[in-house]
Amino acid sequence: MGRRATWITRIDSIIHAVESSARSHYDTKDLTAMFQLQRRAMFNLLKALPKIPVGSSVLIDRTALLAFLERVRSADKPSAALVEARKGRPARDRHKLRTYRRTEVASAVDDLPAAITLGRGELYIKFGTLDELAFSLSGLAEVLRNDLDWFASLYEPLKEQSEEAKARLAAELAEADYYRNWGKEV
Repeated sequence: MGRRATWITRIDSIIHAVESSARSHYDTKDLTAMFQLQRRAMFNLLKALPKIPVGSSVLIDRTALLAFLERVRSADKPSAALVEARKGRPARDRHKLRTYRRTEVASAVDDLPAAITLGRGELYIKFGTLDELAFSLSGLAEVLRNDLDWFASLYEPLKEQSEEAKARLAAELAEADYYRNWGKEV
């Protein structure tokens, strides 16, 4: 018989952490920290959970994780329930996610007032009264407060590289090409 799963004694706090979280999915790094497990123990736990493949990684759905934790907590012998879950190995979801963006808070960009039109480096606000302008600006401020980095990546103007930076990049690429072709007959 293998070692006892140490996280079972902390199952109530783990369930509370998952229930109070806004996340929809967890990766192995998140679960390792939450369950306070080392790498090998984490992979043994993953054998019992339904996984969603994303590239070369996997994600665990929040609802599936909660269902698993509740099953283990409500079992007469939690360690036996864990062994059974590993043997049963839930079916893997074969539909790979094409894109995945983890969000802790719902994005408010969709909640922008209709009077605001955005483009890269451009912002247009149509208003008829100062109240409409104030409403639009406060909606924009809320979006910037919640998702500033993401907003900047979409709408901030692209910066032009200086000639010096372009020359440095060209020199680095030439040097990399030189080492890549080291010893090859050209």
